[in-house]
Amino acid sequence: MDQHAITKYLEQLAVIKQRGQIFQKFSKGAIDDIDEEAAVEIATLQLKVILEILAFGFILTIGEKAIPAYASFANYKNVEEFFSQLRKFDHDYYPQPIIQEKSEQGQMQWSYPDVSKYLTSDDSITLLKHCDLILEPRRIGSMPISIEQCKAANQLYYKKIVQLLNAHLIHIDNYNKAYLFQMGALDAYPTITQFKNVSKEDSKKNKKIPKSSPGTISLTDHLRRQLEYIRRSCELYDIGHLDESIRIAVCIRVLIHDTNNSKSVLRQMDIKERVKLVSSFDLLPKSFQPVSIFPLFASSAKGGTAVPFPLPTPLILRTVSEWWEEKVWMQENTLTRKEIILKTANKEGGAHVEAAPQAILELRKGLSQIMSVKVNGVEVGTPENYHFILIRQFAHELLNSESLTGLI
Repeated sequence: MDQHAITKYLEQLAVIKQRGQIFQKFSKGAIDDIDEEAAVEIATLQLKVILEILAFGFILTIGEKAIPAYASFANYKNVEEFFSQLRKFDHDYYPQPIIQEKSEQGQMQWSYPDVSKYLTSDDSITLLKHCDLILEPRRIGSMPISIEQCKAANQLYYKKIVQLLNAHLIHIDNYNKAYLFQMGALDAYPTITQFKNVSKEDSKKNKKIPKSSPGTISLTDHLRRQLEYIRRSCELYDIGHLDESIRIAVCIRVLIHDTNNSKSVLRQMDIKERVKLVSSFDLLPKSFQPVSIFPLFASSAKGGTAVPFPLPTPLILRTVSEWWEEKVWMQENTLTRKEIILKTANKEGGAHVEAAPQAILELRKGLSQIMSVKVNGVEVGTPENYHFILIRQFAHELLNSESLTGLI
């Protein structure tokens, strides 16, 4: 980075701090005479602007060769294509957040936060979709998700932005140099400290996410990608975008389902027989004859139902085949995870759109006995589309299966 780029990048960080202060003022709801919904929309707008400022910051760190990619992003707001283009210029363009701590001897040490704690490029894609959904022009009526859900989502992503930028490293010149940018105190201007790496290899191995060689994508990369898709869709589901379950269903199908014409990711990795997946079942007595055997429909202490439902302790583990074929719904139809996933992915718009079979119609209707459901702690009323709720729980099981997640 030349001095001009450094100066401009610091200016961008200062503007992000200002936008963050505006976000904090409006994120808690109504301010003076401003309607609560309008206040939430203003807070959401700040997050979108921060993303756009960050996008230009990436261009400053890469250089002029990346300007056409930014021009395309500015015109079309295709953030996925934007990040794809940036990786072609510099695979390590993205900031590396750090945590600064003092050792017992009083020396300053750096550590790296868990990737789930800060805003990743994939999180940016999800956040932009969330912002667009809240801010896009719509007919007269309420928000597509509740105000409380929007507030919860905004706070989640704002914390991730803060964790990303509070203190972060920018590596340039093939890791020969590193710049430490720090946001500083609330009223302070961002600062920079330049370092010369002693060992290029040592600095590279500190990266949290292992990467394949340029131009190659391994099966492990595909596994990581599908699990990341599932995680992001779960975040969107938990803030009110319930139809993300359809995307989750497609990802689970890609990971697990084998046909005569295609092999699942786990089959291609030759690990399908070894992986063990968590199940939420076997919590009820065998003599019990419920309308649905899924424990999700047990009432919580405060009324309603929590999604996802807590996993049993100790964890119940199944082989992939057992998990896939386990019965999870008993009403007019008895359905396994496999049937619910495939019917959702193949009929509900995940990969195809077709007339819904009777089993899907039954799942859409749900159970008349359930009067209330809570999503991420927020009351959302009488549930519909029970297959969406079930699939969210399947995702919770997968993301907590160490035998699977440990492979990445």
